[in-house]
Amino acid sequence: MAAETRASQIVAEARIARGDRMKQAQADADELIAAYRREQQDAFNKNVANKGGSGGASSDKLQAETNKEIQQMQGQFQSNAQKAVDVLLSKCCEVSLEVPTARRGDNAISPIIIGLSQHYDGSFGICCEVECRKT
Repeated sequence: MAAETRASQIVAEARIARGDRMKQAQADADELIAAYRREQQDAFNKNVANKGGSGGASSDKLQAETNKEIQQMQGQFQSNAQKAVDVLLSKCCEVSLEVPTARRGDNAISPIIIGLSQHYDGSFGICCEVECRKT
């Protein structure tokens, strides 16, 4: 019985020691991987800097050109926004309901013009004109 107990203690100690060795091996491997990664990253950064990559003057020049173009586009948008709204409103909100002459009877009323107008406060209103003449 004592031999079995001693054997199970030896096996348990061996398992614990194996677990400790595995943890240590994993920690050593993580250190090696981190060192290799740093080495490769440094080499990459040096290569990018030598070829005029993301930290050079060409990047600053490109960024300045991009900012200038963005400012130009925003200015064009500001100057043309109201014109675009006016054109859209004039085209899509003027509805002329006209009865074709083949369908008109003696009491037909000619065109109804419905429009959308913009008020000074920015709100919109509907206006209607009906020409009440017999054709």
